[in-house]
Amino acid sequence: MHANRVKCVLRFAYTDVQGGAADPVKSVVLTHISQLSGVLEANQDAILAVQAGFVGPWGEWHGSANFADDLEGRRAIVGALLDAVPERTVQIRTPSHKRALYASAGGPTLFSSGHVNNGGFEEGSGREATGWGGYMDGYAIDLDDSREGSRSVKVTNGAAKRSVAVNAGEGFQIEISGWSKRVGATGAAPWDYSIYADVEFSDNTYLWGQMAKFS
Repeated sequence: MHANRVKCVLRFAYTDVQGGAADPVKSVVLTHISQLSGVLEANQDAILAVQAGFVGPWGEWHGSANFADDLEGRRAIVGALLDAVPERTVQIRTPSHKRALYASAGGPTLFSSGHVNNGGFEEGSGREATGWGGYMDGYAIDLDDSREGSRSVKVTNGAAKRSVAVNAGEGFQIEISGWSKRVGATGAAPWDYSIYADVEFSDNTYLWGQMAKFS
């Protein structure tokens, strides 16, 4: 790598099998990082970034036996890696992991009320709700059934969708809620019977597929 003037994105993992051998306990992981620190620091010029691995299959921070609910242990791993490569970035897999580790406990919550314009679908004419588009087969305006007001949307195989800009600072939680009623359906609700959100952060990273499922 030195000779070819290329850099690597480095991640360590204990297993590449889902449901395979458990990752070690925190004390063992931190010992291993300490043992690696000299090599990592000496070769920082060949490292673009170090990913916070070690936890779960492929070091992807899921499916862990010892770190499933151990935020303190995960913070310790990130801190040890930062100490080992002080001149390089340590990447955390998803924004939700970062918020879980470092957002202030009990931080303010920014609710969706007031941010989703025409959330009750009252505005619009004919078959359209102002500001809303359709996904797949889209939606139909229903004038006979509503929770409040005089209109709702009926969905058979699709969704009503829109983009919402929320200028929330780091540490804020965003809560999305809504109402739905199944009519003429039998059996269990499908897996995607929900409010679905793809989230784009100000640093151009994404959190895909967040779902608040209807009961």
